[in-house]
Amino acid sequence: MSQRKGSIAASLPFLMKGLSYTVQLTVIAAIGGTIWGILLALARLSGIAPLAWVAAGYVNLMRSVPLLLVIFWFYFLVPVMLQWITGAAYPPRIGADRSAYVTFILFEGAYFCEIVRAGIQSIPKGQLSAAYAIGLNYAQAMRLVVLPQALRNMLPVLLTQTIVLFQDVSLVALLNVTDLVGAASKIATVHPELDILVNSGSQWVGGAYTAMSDAQIAAVVDSTVTGTMALTRRLLPLLLKRPEADIHTVVSMSGLPYARMRGSSVPFVAAKHAQNGFVQALTEEMAGTSVRVTSVYPGHIEDTSPLEENWDHARGVEDALSDKDVVESILFVLSQPRNVAIRSLVIERARTEFLS
Repeated sequence: MSQRKGSIAASLPFLMKGLSYTVQLTVIAAIGGTIWGILLALARLSGIAPLAWVAAGYVNLMRSVPLLLVIFWFYFLVPVMLQWITGAAYPPRIGADRSAYVTFILFEGAYFCEIVRAGIQSIPKGQLSAAYAIGLNYAQAMRLVVLPQALRNMLPVLLTQTIVLFQDVSLVALLNVTDLVGAASKIATVHPELDILVNSGSQWVGGAYTAMSDAQIAAVVDSTVTGTMALTRRLLPLLLKRPEADIHTVVSMSGLPYARMRGSSVPFVAAKHAQNGFVQALTEEMAGTSVRVTSVYPGHIEDTSPLEENWDHARGVEDALSDKDVVESILFVLSQPRNVAIRSLVIERARTEFLS
């Protein structure tokens, strides 16, 4: 029983975070969907035939398509369509949250539209005629006379649709996109006794600087600099609580002042230099604590996985570096006594061409 209680207690942060996001998305989608639904309803009731046809077609389309399909359409297809329209090199990053907000507002707006339209039509036409008689125009009559009365009639159905919306929010979990804050929170919850942090995330980009888009440059900087600093800051309190802890940041040789680009790019090298500056400043701030900070500078490496057969392949002097070489080098630093701090670790191939 105590073990079950412990499991429930450990899961509470995840449950509360999920509940908070569900409520937040429900409220935003309900408000946005109601506003969009009112506009659609007014368009459907408009005397302008093309406008009424377009609104009716939109509502009927949304009400006949599954919500899950709309979510996938917006998340996967809209970025590709925007790339095609703008002629960008890469699809714009919309993100799971924006996709969820926009999708639910557009989808639920079609259902709220029919509720609002029915509520407006439930008001006797004499109310609108009376509003015209006292000098109000159409917009004023709707805002001051018709809609306030219609709201009272459609309120129960609006609440029912909001409850349905609350239940449908669970579909966004299928996007399965975890942001940095969520990842850090999960790590902190699942592994509260954290001893080692290895920062190795960075988006590589090559090519001419003048040919790169702003989105490419921002992606490199965000993944290399912002991501490293934000993740480290969120996990640093856990590391400081431990009697012995280590932070290893894989900067790569592109962050060294004497290294050449060697097929890399200006944004990548600049981001690596900024990442290197962060690690050096963090090293100074962690002086006197239980946390050792090490900068790791590997050269060009071949990507290998521990699940692959060549992971244990014995490499000769002519072979390139691999991920295993980096892992073993970090393990070597971790094996040193606590009175030894290896601040910088440059990993080069025995017959390097990096500086040539």
